[in-house]
Amino acid sequence: MRIRQLVLSPIVVFAFLSAAGLGGIALTRPRPLELKPKTALASAPTSNRREVVLVLIGSSFCAGMRQAGFRPAFLAARDTVAKRVRQAGRILVTIGVSIDWDPEVGVALLKSYGPFDELAVGANWENIGAVDYIWNDKGVAAVPQVVVLERSVNDDGRVISYGPDRVLLRLAGMPDLQSWMRAGGPLNFEMHSNTLE
Repeated sequence: MRIRQLVLSPIVVFAFLSAAGLGGIALTRPRPLELKPKTALASAPTSNRREVVLVLIGSSFCAGMRQAGFRPAFLAARDTVAKRVRQAGRILVTIGVSIDWDPEVGVALLKSYGPFDELAVGANWENIGAVDYIWNDKGVAAVPQVVVLERSVNDDGRVISYGPDRVLLRLAGMPDLQSWMRAGGPLNFEMHSNTLE
């Protein structure tokens, strides 16, 4: 006995699904993928802008980051910086740096302090974040540390250039963070508009 093989065309399948009331499913277009998150950085102008960068540098082996009050103090300081940045008409960029040797340990640590726009994890004191925000910046080799800096960004469509970083604030440890908050969280921005000429 021979069994006939049945081949169904897409039109036959669609007709069957339509008759069963399921044809709309086959015709539904998928929503376009959201490529950019809905953050201040992702929606910022792509050229000629002023950014304020808040950097948290820490590690899981740092006793200061394990202090009960450090996380809430950092989150309050981050909110204060965000408020000042909005008032000044600038864009806030947040970066988390963990100098743990194991990148996965660093990511787990920073998630509890985030969200961040960018993470730099692993490589201990040779981490690119430590290089940029401590060593190249003549900063203090200490964790936890909060660095706030200001920079200009220019994108001419071919090249993105960053102006020199100007450190507005460097807080090493809980005492510095608490003193800054008690003083009202001052930040001294340069007298420029958000958009550069």
